[in-house]
Amino acid sequence: MENLDEVQWRSPEWIQAHQGLRTDNVLDYFAESPFYDRVSNNQVLRMQTQFNQQQTGQLTPQHFEQELQKMTGIEFVITHVREPDLWVIKKQNRLNPQQTTPISTYFVINENVYMAPTVAAIMQSRVLSTSMFLKRALEEAIELPSYSPSQGYTYEDSQPAGDDDSAPQATKAELGLLERSFRAAISGQQKYVSDIAPISSQSESAASSVPGTPVLKGRKLPLKK
Repeated sequence: MENLDEVQWRSPEWIQAHQGLRTDNVLDYFAESPFYDRVSNNQVLRMQTQFNQQQTGQLTPQHFEQELQKMTGIEFVITHVREPDLWVIKKQNRLNPQQTTPISTYFVINENVYMAPTVAAIMQSRVLSTSMFLKRALEEAIELPSYSPSQGYTYEDSQPAGDDDSAPQATKAELGLLERSFRAAISGQQKYVSDIAPISSQSESAASSVPGTPVLKGRKLPLKK
């Protein structure tokens, strides 16, 4: 079965034969399209007035809609008009003169007739697009981390090294700041170790001068009494 929300229909010959599209004939033009329901109340009224020229001349769009309100079932009505290039037609199920249930909506733009997509179709399309982009993002994220025994887990930029000059200046500044901070942290650790080393040596020398102090894995501990 053909997916009607992907169909664009037009009939230039019909428009030329009827001297253009107007509000009083746009439903007749729509009735030639594949979107039209041949068992709708509109078709019933058209068949009733087809051979009655006097009634056909008096059946304006307002009178036609009034006749539809007296019936129950599937019908097509014009809900918006912006002549000479736009009409909105709604397919609905009439339960009584005051209550209807919408089924679908159609647009007549210039000579073209389209079916409006449903909310479910729009959501399905958006979710499909989102899933595709998420899949690409996850595939790239999986390739970023690398592991080495000396450095552990690191994340490498997927951009080639030759394209480094094209990186934004803000990114280069951030990388430079991170590099300086890392070097400062390393220098601080080395200075801390160098400051602790003389104290440890002095402590070991003092401990070795005390009789009865054993050595355990390079450290001198006093004996418990």
